[in-house]
Amino acid sequence: MRVHELKSAPDTELSRALKRFEQQFAYPLGIGRCFHIQHHTDYPRFFRAIGDDAMCFVAESGARVIGVISVAHRKILMPNGEIKQTAYIGDLKIDPASNRGRILIKLAQAAERWVKKRGTTAFGVVMDGTSAIPPQYTGRLGIPLFQEIAKIKVLQVTLPAPTANTQNLIKHQSDVEIASVCLGRLSLGSYACIGGDSDLRSDMETMWLTASNEQACAMLEDTRKAKRLITNDGNEMCNAHLSYFAFKDLRSGVELLKVACHLATKTRHSGLFVAIAESDANHFLQELKDWNIIVAPATVFGIGFEKKFSWVINTAEI
Repeated sequence: MRVHELKSAPDTELSRALKRFEQQFAYPLGIGRCFHIQHHTDYPRFFRAIGDDAMCFVAESGARVIGVISVAHRKILMPNGEIKQTAYIGDLKIDPASNRGRILIKLAQAAERWVKKRGTTAFGVVMDGTSAIPPQYTGRLGIPLFQEIAKIKVLQVTLPAPTANTQNLIKHQSDVEIASVCLGRLSLGSYACIGGDSDLRSDMETMWLTASNEQACAMLEDTRKAKRLITNDGNEMCNAHLSYFAFKDLRSGVELLKVACHLATKTRHSGLFVAIAESDANHFLQELKDWNIIVAPATVFGIGFEKKFSWVINTAEI
């Protein structure tokens, strides 16, 4: 078994092997439907969009990819307003027909060495129901134990959604500075994923949205430049993502989400993903009870973070 370290596009042969590897992982999409993930031929692009210092570790045996894990050094807004760098770990997949335990440890050790050189904190987001969760392969062989630090709910809203009133929002398509100041203020008391380069992953023009009362903000984007979702009938699921979604007032958050869905429909997206803290999810679902929404719980695992704070997670980075 050989472990490749990819910071940029792999050669054509490895790119094809990665594509074949990904096609064997299917994720449920309602009754009788599923989808698989298709990364760009420049496989690490998705992770460079999260943090410019990124690495994909690819385990290969006999010209066949048998496992992957990826890491990115990214910015986090701390609950006290400070900005720090941390490691983000994601996209762990292991060939189900191979020696999963051996491959898992090799990839985890490679990622741990990379993380150790860059600090003492790291986190990852795992959809509930995933077979291999961090506590199963950390806390041994020199790998620090990743513990559960927060719960979120990922909402997938089917579009078109009911019409929204856009008069209560100001749309900032280019004024990133204004939106970033709003995000920093609204995220106080939480951990928030910030920074990165959305233009590396988003095919649509990114749009910052800020409530007129400045009690909610977010950015509308997609991931089609870096990662696409392909259904079992071969069609692409063209979904938008509401990233950097922060709010102090729940009603303002709901109204902003409604407008984001309206705008995503106009850009011909068939769905919208957004992550919400578990403690706030029921309020959103009650307010949107007539909408077609699939709810997928997820867990944030990490080291070096306190458990008492909520997280602003970007679904475009999961």
